[in-house]
Amino acid sequence: MDVMVDVNYCISMQNFFEQCGAVLENGISRYIAILKTLRAEGIREGALAEMTDVYMAAAEELSGKFKSLADHASAALDDYSACVIREDAENCARGYPGVMR
Repeated sequence: MDVMVDVNYCISMQNFFEQCGAVLENGISRYIAILKTLRAEGIREGALAEMTDVYMAAAEELSGKFKSLADHASAALDDYSACVIREDAENCARGYPGVMR
């Protein structure tokens, strides 16, 4: 059975993960800024203020994690692509057909 691996697809997925990570990080940063403004200028005390603090703390814990996950996925695809390229070169050197497109 022949297997074809499209390395260009792997590269496009790396870009996709990086872009998604950036969009999510930007979104969580904007959300935190909104909550801070709300807390500073609107809801200053009481149960709603306390819950806003809880939501803000949860959002701050997520900050940086989206980029980290995107970087991890991108690095895994980079390693996979490098492995495919290396294996393809070794197989071609042995006279076997390549697996890359």
